[in-house]
Amino acid sequence: MNAAGTVCSVEAVFHELIEGGDDLAQWARDHRSFFLPPTADDIESIAAVNRWANDSPNYEAAAKTDFARAADSFLLGQALAGSHTVVTHETIRDSRRKIKIPNAAAALEVRVINPFQMLLAMRARFVLERQTGQLTLPTL
Repeated sequence: MNAAGTVCSVEAVFHELIEGGDDLAQWARDHRSFFLPPTADDIESIAAVNRWANDSPNYEAAAKTDFARAADSFLLGQALAGSHTVVTHETIRDSRRKIKIPNAAAALEVRVINPFQMLLAMRARFVLERQTGQLTLPTL
């Protein structure tokens, strides 16, 4: 779906992932093209997202600072600029200490769905194939 231009992430998420030094970080490095850099239009929308957060009386100053530094504001800004849908496991939750993606998205009129809704909408299929030979399970 990424090759078809249907599914992607943003460069800011890439930078957060590669800090982990784990298998996910390696996957991100191996799939660099999956993460889009911001365009000029994206930068304007990212600024608008951060203005919204900064002007909101619903969050503490530390939450606003964390939001501006995290990939979340970039993700929402790039989604806003491109009229994209954001896919996240997060749900709307009122908290003065953290700006959640769905809360910001609702205020900014950015569509949000969870991964299961995305998989249903994309008609994803997971096919198990029978392998010949003996099945060996890992020891825990």
